[in-house]
Amino acid sequence: MITEDYLLIPPDWKAEVKVRRIWRTAAQRSVTGKSSRQALYSVPHLSMSYRLETMTADETDYLRRRLYASMHLILGCPLWPDRSDLTSQAAAEQAVLALDTTKRHFEVGAPVILLSGIDDYEVGLIQSFTDSQIVLEESLASAWPAGTEVYPLLQGKLTLASTRIVSDTDATGGLDVEITEAFDPDITHRIEAFSGTTYGGIPVLTVQPDWSSPIEQSHDRPSTRTAGLWEEAESWHYDEPTLLMMLSWWETGRSDVMEVAAFFDRVMGGLRAFWAPTWHGDIRLADGFAAGDTELSIAGGLPSEWQGNDVIGLHLAIIYPDGTMIFRQIADAATDSITLSSATGKALSAAELPQALVCYLLLVRSTSDVLELAYEAEETASISMSMETLQAQLVTITTTTTTTTTTTTTAPE
Repeated sequence: MITEDYLLIPPDWKAEVKVRRIWRTAAQRSVTGKSSRQALYSVPHLSMSYRLETMTADETDYLRRRLYASMHLILGCPLWPDRSDLTSQAAAEQAVLALDTTKRHFEVGAPVILLSGIDDYEVGLIQSFTDSQIVLEESLASAWPAGTEVYPLLQGKLTLASTRIVSDTDATGGLDVEITEAFDPDITHRIEAFSGTTYGGIPVLTVQPDWSSPIEQSHDRPSTRTAGLWEEAESWHYDEPTLLMMLSWWETGRSDVMEVAAFFDRVMGGLRAFWAPTWHGDIRLADGFAAGDTELSIAGGLPSEWQGNDVIGLHLAIIYPDGTMIFRQIADAATDSITLSSATGKALSAAELPQALVCYLLLVRSTSDVLELAYEAEETASISMSMETLQAQLVTITTTTTTTTTTTTTAPE
């Protein structure tokens, strides 16, 4: 354990507690927009920011002492959204804690803190753990009753901006804390397995947008312009425009929040490609279809080109009213119909058409190596992700199933 002091005043949950998963990718981009990438981190680093308020003179003095004496040291701070409670008493001289560890950042070799107050706590190192208990390397010095709060301990340094106390009265004040994880060689880091949907072996971002926030889309195609006295010459660098998209949504359960984190870890930030629907009605169906159909009737005609490509070979997401999503490649197209690479596997009635959505499925990468989980409460977080399309969208999928694909693809990860 590398912690040299502790900061244990809990956050003011009127403000968000933000936990960031930080990857790092080295990217070399060509003038045509294609890139080669290399991962610089093998596991994500964490940082956390939150607002704390001192309610008493004792708490304010505690905070000032910590900043004065330890602002340059590695501090231990509970990872506040990962709280778990003891399900039974932990007696003194025992090394086993009974609690729920699932979907939390408990790791072998990492510190864990039992917390009852800023001056009433005990820290131990995790020797092993299961979903329902933690075994410590050493026995507890004190007894802790059932219901005691238990947290993973984030070890790191405060940013310089986290040293400014704003006093509301002569006894109270507030501090905006930001702490970034420091390296501890004794921790065996782990990455939560991604169990979500894949298509052609590549993860699909299936989360539905929060339509209270717009989906932001923009197009990028850099150029070089040479101006003369009367004429201008312009050279476009990319073979076709890159679509940039920003998506925002809410997750309201611990498992769902951590599934997004597992998705981001699977693609390692901006390293690997993934699929994302446009969430726009790109293709309008004229009629329903049966589960065995491969040809779909469309209304309003079919755009002849998208992203500089003929639509044949592009991929679609068909999103049913009940939330089911299937993914298929366009094998052929006409002005009033499209032919899919395989049958849909699930019928859609004409009455369901207004609630269904057929949109393009894009091969994209995250434009950032950082995923921010903005917690409004311990199990509720708002999330945003920005992404950009890859230049090559004509990806060959060899075989598919009805809703989730587990097959191979020629697309880069």
